[in-house]
Amino acid sequence: MAPPSVTAEIEEVRSEPLVEGAGYRPGEHYTHRLISRRLLEANNSWSHDLAARAYNPAFMHPADLEAIGVATGDLVEIASDHGSIPGVAEASDDVPRGVISMAHAWGGALERDREVRTIGGSTNRLVNNARDFDPISGMARQSAIPVNVRPLTDP
Repeated sequence: MAPPSVTAEIEEVRSEPLVEGAGYRPGEHYTHRLISRRLLEANNSWSHDLAARAYNPAFMHPADLEAIGVATGDLVEIASDHGSIPGVAEASDDVPRGVISMAHAWGGALERDREVRTIGGSTNRLVNNARDFDPISGMARQSAIPVNVRPLTDP
């Protein structure tokens, strides 16, 4: 059981009102929250060459893929208020609706976006490190990033 101070802190966070539109600030409107995940065959940027695929899929609930008109293997644009990246869509029943899940430490700089099917997408480019960080640790937000997702025909 958690100590009373931790329990009280958790209850305080749980009681905070949710902002409509998947953002953190009033007036923000996003279609999804991007969360980080691990891939079984790769550890961050290590062993990409051993992975079952050469990229980090953009896992989404099948109903969300259908709603935006894409299928597994199609390209999507994932855009935050800081930047955008291409992703390769993949249906996954274990990802809730309104969530997109990708492994971090893949992809490259903007000029390599056309290589998304061979190097993946860099989720780091979606985060404003100067604004969105934990005030205690200084660590940038790496998960629960508000994003909009749409079909992409050409990165």
